[in-house]
Amino acid sequence: MELAPALRDTGRMNPIWHDELEAAHSVEETVASVQRYLSSLSLHDMDRLPRYCDARKVRCDDDVDDLTFKLSQLRAQDATAQAAVSDVFGFLLHASLRISRLNRQRVTLLDVLTTDLSRLVPFNGQGMKSEIKFQYLWK
Repeated sequence: MELAPALRDTGRMNPIWHDELEAAHSVEETVASVQRYLSSLSLHDMDRLPRYCDARKVRCDDDVDDLTFKLSQLRAQDATAQAAVSDVFGFLLHASLRISRLNRQRVTLLDVLTTDLSRLVPFNGQGMKSEIKFQYLWK
């Protein structure tokens, strides 16, 4: 897959990167997209960004959130840095939101064993019959 330029000075995210984030089906895929995005930045673009914007430093969803927070703080403190980081910040903010949505959708076995399943599976009239059948088979 050929990578599109990461920064486009148009004030809008490159649609290819936007689509890649939205197509991610897991947190890990989203983190990999962030790594590819940061790796695709030119040397000129990397010179305008702080050193902590290195793709090798992003390993998990917490790293994406941390980087998004750091860039938001930099934008608030320095008006000249705002122009340099706005595209990267926009991408990372979108990635953080995507990760948040994916984490909300994630249901673990622990959730199933320890929580009320009615929030995961809406109750209908068939639920009680299924529970009784399951209990009968279990015994």
